[in-house]
Amino acid sequence: MLRRVLTVLSALAIALAYPVVQSGSPGHRGADTVVASHAEAGKLRLHRAFELYEKRRVYRRGCSEFVSEVLNIPWRSANSLMGKHPGSIGTSPHYRLDKVSPGDVLGWRSGDAPDGVAHVCIYIGTIDCMFMDVRNPGARPRKRTGGYGRQELFKSSAY
Repeated sequence: MLRRVLTVLSALAIALAYPVVQSGSPGHRGADTVVASHAEAGKLRLHRAFELYEKRRVYRRGCSEFVSEVLNIPWRSANSLMGKHPGSIGTSPHYRLDKVSPGDVLGWRSGDAPDGVAHVCIYIGTIDCMFMDVRNPGARPRKRTGGYGRQELFKSSAY
């Protein structure tokens, strides 16, 4: 129970620290859009990831479905989560975390995957949780404090 309260308070603190600025387009009803810098967008993704983590929903399609929901994009777009030019941030335990920000989409390569990426997650960047992901299809979101073995980690060039 205490862990759940702390997770909710963390997400609330992030949301309050980084307010969303709305801007409308004159003459277009309901055309308000969120205007955010990369850091602000990352904070919104963090808030959404913690929100989904608390729901404890099972993701039939695994990590890409979870990350797509965090990004609020259709799952069918998940094959392009890493973009055309993902940048390496190193191999565990020597990640160059100065190159990533909380809320960034990260992934690990595999020759078996169509776009070369086998697993994606959201970088959280706190002491008690480094990554948030779904381990495999049919699982719930989890928090990870360490890396994924000795695999090279990449930062998405798209998100």
